[in-house]
Amino acid sequence: GTFPTRKDLDGLFPDVPVFLEQLSGHACWVNSKALELLASDLPVSGDPPGGHIERDADGKPTGILSDGAMYLAIKRIKPFTVKEADNALSEVLHDCAMFGLTGVHDMDALDADLKLYQQRHARGDLTLRIYAAIRGGAGGGSPDDPFITTEDGLITKRAVKFFADGAIGSWSAAML
Repeated sequence: GTFPTRKDLDGLFPDVPVFLEQLSGHACWVNSKALELLASDLPVSGDPPGGHIERDADGKPTGILSDGAMYLAIKRIKPFTVKEADNALSEVLHDCAMFGLTGVHDMDALDADLKLYQQRHARGDLTLRIYAAIRGGAGGGSPDDPFITTEDGLITKRAVKFFADGAIGSWSAAML
């Protein structure tokens, strides 16, 4: 299959900026409204370091950004408030329970995510086992960060994830 382009997203969301991240975390799709907001950050031609901006035959961005190019969009997204994140986690917990999931791996857990998991656990309403990995390298955690394992095993943080290449699903891996 192919990734959705700005034109595909514009048909569904013509009036609001849209950012959708590909499952691997190595690509995203944005619509024309989002590209308007990014215009001053996007190079007229070429790619930002470590990233790729897919362009059409006329050289216009298609709305498909990979790896380093994604951060041009990500840095403009307003983060969730604590309440919004807690509400979103409530929906996730509900959906996981509905489908019989009892545990998940969060392979890019941020400090705010871990704090939210721990708050839920302290309140007694974390209904899912979470094995968390923090991001290693620049801007992420370190192997020296303390591990976390709750007595009941609902939260475990014992891994650091390092990124060394792209991903096949987002077409950003180095294929030799």
